[in-house]
Amino acid sequence: MKQITIRGLDEKLSESIRQLAEKKGISLNKAALYMRHVGAGLPPPPTPKKGPIGNSLDDFIGSWTQEQLDEMLALIEEEFEKIDEELWK
Repeated sequence: MKQITIRGLDEKLSESIRQLAEKKGISLNKAALYMRHVGAGLPPPPTPKKGPIGNSLDDFIGSWTQEQLDEMLALIEEEFEKIDEELWK
């Protein structure tokens, strides 16, 4: 996936992107991609649906030992510290 930096957005377009992002509950980047697709005559990319998070993981709350928690946090930190070089090309 390519990355493009767009400079020189006028205030109206910038505000329009912000309003779309807020309305759909998506990031500015996703809102700009949505507008780009529509403007190019392509079908818009799907946007995430807003809704309740749910309670399907409630049974896990408080069920881990401190050791399990420390292990999970270490794994999460290890993964989030990695840089995906492909995204920065």
